[in-house]
Amino acid sequence: MIVDTQGNNQIFGNLGDDLIFGGVGNDLIYGGQDNDNLSGDVGDDFLSGDKGDDLLVGVSFASANPGRGELDTLSGGAGIDVFALGDATRTYYLGTGLNDVALLIDFAPAEDLIAVSTTNNLSISAFSLAGIGEGTGIFSSGDLIAFAPGIGADQITIGVNVFPVPIPNT
Repeated sequence: MIVDTQGNNQIFGNLGDDLIFGGVGNDLIYGGQDNDNLSGDVGDDFLSGDKGDDLLVGVSFASANPGRGELDTLSGGAGIDVFALGDATRTYYLGTGLNDVALLIDFAPAEDLIAVSTTNNLSISAFSLAGIGEGTGIFSSGDLIAFAPGIGADQITIGVNVFPVPIPNT
């Protein structure tokens, strides 16, 4: 386990199943090979799982409003990855529109999953994000919580690759 308490850091997990917590700050976290659990905590974080089945969580679980004011980039890499946009009780990245969003880089619709707190009030549609381009927006009650660049809206489906927590066994 690697725990960073604060500051803008680069953290590398390398081989093995890693558990990495980024702490407060704008962190670059690389899990490396194998099955990693990566958590960015508070700040604008970049999480990369690389090879393996990874869990990517860009927010702090202790925050009253996880993801608010954060622009996190989540990259799963090869393997069946879970991009967390919520837990059993809360949706992440709610509140200020484009100022708090998870960018789901390299989301692979045929294998990766998106975890949300509930599918109620969740919508998925084609969206264009300035400076990034076309893709699919994931909205909770009309508020953009995630953006998957280069992915068509017809490739992300509630009940197929978007599930409420806990994610079913696949």
